[in-house]
Amino acid sequence: MANVWKKFIVFMFIFLLSGCIPKKENHDEDYPKIFGDFFDYVLGEWTSVETDKKHDHFTGAVFIFETTYRNWVISYKDDKGNQQSFHLDNLILDEITEYMLVHTRDLFRKNLENEIGKVPNYITYKPYILVPYTEDPDEFYEQSKDVYHFKDFSLSRVFENPSMYVRVKFLLSDEKMTNLSKLSKDEKIQMVQKKTNQLLKIFPKANLLISLKWDAKKNTIDYFYLDGKRVYPKITFGFDESEVYEEMICYACFHETE
Repeated sequence: MANVWKKFIVFMFIFLLSGCIPKKENHDEDYPKIFGDFFDYVLGEWTSVETDKKHDHFTGAVFIFETTYRNWVISYKDDKGNQQSFHLDNLILDEITEYMLVHTRDLFRKNLENEIGKVPNYITYKPYILVPYTEDPDEFYEQSKDVYHFKDFSLSRVFENPSMYVRVKFLLSDEKMTNLSKLSKDEKIQMVQKKTNQLLKIFPKANLLISLKWDAKKNTIDYFYLDGKRVYPKITFGFDESEVYEEMICYACFHETE
């Protein structure tokens, strides 16, 4: 009888490790309704169209996770009459901030190209938004309603928003991307500083993180600007310069709202 129990225990152990226990999650929350007040504020008139539900599978050591969640396309017209849209799903509650960031970057790219023409492939512009973490829709509304300006979006709205900064990367080390890779280190620094000054003339209160990758080893030089002024964040308590810079932005933004 003992052998039977041993075999049963071994069988169950193998069964568990094989990942054969299904675990299902169904996310049915109506995000357009939950975040409706926020969308009313930043989009004006808007519509939502639900698309097919998505099913994701993940096989773990013990469980097979099957997750079903809803998807929408949110559409609106901006102040210039242009039709705009972005994707939204309800898989994870706090990812609403991620979708707002993705849409901000999409609008930023379109507006930047309209303003300055096609951006060279060795330069990238990427906005970052610093808002407190929350899973509460009401708190999100209060913290974020004046951060995002989608209906009346403009480049200055991003460059001069105290809750945002734009990371501008200059990849001047790759010969495939630009013949500027042949410049000396000092020449590359001068070029980046010139372009940075041009940007600050247009947006004098910009929060900027300028990154220059200048050699084949991809060594990087970073320049930080807060409210249009050069700042020098230092590595503190294990935080790198960019993390300290983000804390400086949060601190300045907090005191501005006091």
